[in-house]
Amino acid sequence: MNRKLLLLDVVLLAVVVYAGSQFRDLYREKRARETAQRNVKVTPVPPPPAPAPPPSSTVLATTYAPIAQKLLLSKDRNPDVPIEVPPPPPPPPPMPPLPAYHGMMNFGDAEGTIAIMSLANSKAQKSIHAGETIGEFKLLAVSKDGIDLEWRDQKVHKTLDELTSRARPEEAPAAAPANAAPAAPRPAAPPPAERGPDDKDQGGGIHRCQDGDTTPAGTVVNGLRKVMKPGPFGQVCYWEPVGR
Repeated sequence: MNRKLLLLDVVLLAVVVYAGSQFRDLYREKRARETAQRNVKVTPVPPPPAPAPPPSSTVLATTYAPIAQKLLLSKDRNPDVPIEVPPPPPPPPPMPPLPAYHGMMNFGDAEGTIAIMSLANSKAQKSIHAGETIGEFKLLAVSKDGIDLEWRDQKVHKTLDELTSRARPEEAPAAAPANAAPAAPRPAAPPPAERGPDDKDQGGGIHRCQDGDTTPAGTVVNGLRKVMKPGPFGQVCYWEPVGR
């Protein structure tokens, strides 16, 4: 047993000696390479010759004009400032034809006076209050003195006769030839009915009372009931649909 241990120690000692010898050889080789690299002499390459500077030109004051006229940080700056003239505004559009006036009603309630109007060249009538619109016009006020309308922030005041004439344009009689026979007299128009509502619908199914209508309030004729209300100018008479 002692021999085996002694033999093992001898073998280990030999391995250690061999490894130390190899390490020493490697160390010496590394030191030799480093020494050889330090002793190498490098011949420097001479630099290329520098080019000769261009000859300087004569300094003149006129060469500084671009510097005085332009800013180095703004290439578009120049002494000639363009003045852009804005285009003229477009002409305002012409005012459309005024609506026609057919009448007014006032029932004495909070809604105020109702104006019955229609658009130009239109037979459809519409009942509107102040603040409502008809076509491009806004009704501002209506009274016996006239009607105030608004169109594109422009106020228009017209009398009732001016707007009523638009509802019933008068046609000029055609000139008769000199040798024409005198026209026969027209037959007299039949007298208007003394009772019942008017034939024209004033808007919303409401009809006016005819002149000389003595029908008592509450009478129903052709689906319309007669209504009498006190107003600022006396009794207001009109016919409304039954069940309204």
